[in-house]
Amino acid sequence: MSKKGIDKELTLKIAYTGILTALIAGMTMLSIPVPGGGYVHVGDSLIFLAALILPMWYAVFAAGIGSAIADLIVPGAAIYAPATFIIKALMALIVCLLLRQSGKKKLFASAKPVLGQAAAFWAASLFMQAGYFVYELFLNDFHIAGGIAHILIGLLQTVFSVPLGLLLSRYLSPLIRIGANGKIGGTAYRDKRAGPEKIDMEKPDAAQKADDKDSL
Repeated sequence: MSKKGIDKELTLKIAYTGILTALIAGMTMLSIPVPGGGYVHVGDSLIFLAALILPMWYAVFAAGIGSAIADLIVPGAAIYAPATFIIKALMALIVCLLLRQSGKKKLFASAKPVLGQAAAFWAASLFMQAGYFVYELFLNDFHIAGGIAHILIGLLQTVFSVPLGLLLSRYLSPLIRIGANGKIGGTAYRDKRAGPEKIDMEKPDAAQKADDKDSL
């Protein structure tokens, strides 16, 4: 591949990572404050989308940085920024690892891709609840009440974020996913034998394996 081609691919990945980082921050800041500090938002839905669209480490960056920026801007939430950076980055990593190839099989393979995505999103969300629970214990001198309150708030947030993430993934991921090769449309491949109207939403195995290998 020529240097010009490599530069174009890298530019594309950086551009989409910047866009997703900004969207994650923006959706997180569109929040509802809750008593005792913190807030409820649907920014996690954009983290899920980033994990499906971007190469893995780009998604991890967008999730961690975008979410932490929101905490630094939203009044009273800056104290959560360090934990948010780590927890949200790991959320994206969890989704990527569960939905992408592991050897010959996907860890969360399903006859219906939406079920695998939902399971991965919930797994990442439950990890988030555990992470913030531990951080709340640290902030509140290990008084468990504060941690439990944050779990309840987080579950409410997840109830809205997971369905929205599935909706965004259903309609956007097949159109603009960036594979490790930097190409747009990484999951929507036209079936040449079926004509131009039919779209095969599953990427051919060889191409998928190449993208996943490069993503790692």
